[in-house]
Amino acid sequence: MIVLKYFFFFNPLKRVILSLLLVSFFILGLVNSPIVHSKIEDSINKLIELGEFKQVNILLKLDSSINDERRIVNSILNSYRNNDPEKVDIFVKSLLKQNRFKYFKSNDLVNLLVSKIIISEIYIYLRLLEILLAEKEGVIEHKYESYSLIHHAAGDINGFLEKTEFEYRFNFSSLKLLRLLKKFNFKLNQVEVNGVTPLMISSFYGDDKAVTFFLENGMDSFARVKKGKWKGLSGLDFAKLSLQRFGTNPEKFKFNQRLFLEKKINSFKKIIEILSKKEEMSL
Repeated sequence: MIVLKYFFFFNPLKRVILSLLLVSFFILGLVNSPIVHSKIEDSINKLIELGEFKQVNILLKLDSSINDERRIVNSILNSYRNNDPEKVDIFVKSLLKQNRFKYFKSNDLVNLLVSKIIISEIYIYLRLLEILLAEKEGVIEHKYESYSLIHHAAGDINGFLEKTEFEYRFNFSSLKLLRLLKKFNFKLNQVEVNGVTPLMISSFYGDDKAVTFFLENGMDSFARVKKGKWKGLSGLDFAKLSLQRFGTNPEKFKFNQRLFLEKKINSFKKIIEILSKKEEMSL
C-alpha cells in the first residue's frame, strides 16, 4: 500500500522501473524471503547511485532490514559523484535519523573516511565526514595502536611506523581534514605513548601547511620522541631525515617528475626553515 500511495507521483519511466521491481519481488515470493531482501538491497543501492532518493525511501519502507550498510555507504559516495551534492546531503541526514542504520553512527565509519582522506584528498569524503560528525555527540577517540585520530589525520600511520614514505601521501596536505576535526572540537595536541606528536608525522611527510596549522594551534615544536625506533627525534629532525631520503632517491617514486620533486623538496625545506627559526628564538 505504501508503494501504491506514491506510485502516481513518479514520471512514466520511474513508474515502469518501480513496476518491474515490484513484479519481480512478488514473482520471487514473499517480501520477507532472503532472495527478495537481496533484490531490494540491490535496487536500493542502484537507485542511490542514480540519485532517486524518493524511490529509495519507498523501498526502505517496504523492506526494513538492510544487511550490508557498508555497501550503502559506497553507493552514497558514488551518488555524490553523479548527483547534486546538496540532495545527497539531505538523504544522508534522513538516514541518520533512522535508528536501524547503526554503521552510519559508528566510529568505524568515521575512521574509515579519515583513512580514505589521507590516501586521496577527495572532497566527497570530507563532505560526508562533516555530516557524520555534526550528528555525533561528544568527541571520538580513534585509536590505531597508540595513535589518536589526529595522528592518523596528520599522515599515513603505516608508512610512518614502517619508515617508508608512501608516494600518494606526498601529493596533498591534511590541512582541510585537520581544520574539519578542529571545528568539531577534537583535541589537536595529542601525544602518543612514545612521545610522537601529529606535528612530527606532518614533518615526516613534508606537509608544511599542516605543520604551520599545528604551530598556530599551540603544538610543541621542541618535543622529542621518548622511546622506540624514533627515540630522540624532533619535528625538525623528521623533516631533515625525509628530505635526505626523498632527495637522494627520487627513482623510488613512480611519479618522479621534476616539478613534483622540486615542489616536495621545497616543502621539506620550508618546514626546516620554520622549525629552525623556532629553535633559534628559544635560545
